[in-house]
Amino acid sequence: MRQSAMSAARPWGRFVTEFIRPVDTPGMAASSVCIRPQGSAPGVERFDAAVAGRGFAPHRHDCYAVGLTLGGVQRFRYRGATWNGLPGQVHVLHPDELHDGEPGTAAGFAYRMVYLDPSLLGEALGGGALPFVATPLLDGAELSPWDFTTPLDGLAAQDLVLALADLLSLAAGRPVSARPLDRPGLARVRERLAASPPR
Repeated sequence: MRQSAMSAARPWGRFVTEFIRPVDTPGMAASSVCIRPQGSAPGVERFDAAVAGRGFAPHRHDCYAVGLTLGGVQRFRYRGATWNGLPGQVHVLHPDELHDGEPGTAAGFAYRMVYLDPSLLGEALGGGALPFVATPLLDGAELSPWDFTTPLDGLAAQDLVLALADLLSLAAGRPVSARPLDRPGLARVRERLAASPPR
């Protein structure tokens, strides 16, 4: 797997000041952005965020940004249109595509986000072209990737990447193929379990 800028742990303080510069949102004078990291692994970052008042200036990410709106209205400009994400909707932003974000109402909004390195997505899909999701808002998406109660260890990160690969493939109109079992990996697990039986 190639090492990308995403793979290194990003200091959250720098993230906030570098990518989240406040912009004026009409009718909202005060501004508050709260970002709570929810674990990271190489190529994967998760966090919860709440925004009130001002929003995010136009910016880009070097990764896929896939999020779930938890509350309020999340308004953003993307690909020449304005979109309003509602609770339960998933938003998909492709790498290096300009977008912004602001509350759609005075109540602000909250969301859960996963940043995913494109190389991990490619590996999960077995190579080839990455999925292109034409519409950035998805209804009825599988919600399992949004359970952040599990620590993001290697296995949980792999499960998250696979769940997001399925979500993005389906949203792009691609069939989701069954993944072959890693038989050598399963054999190693069996050998380890046999070498250390429960007492």
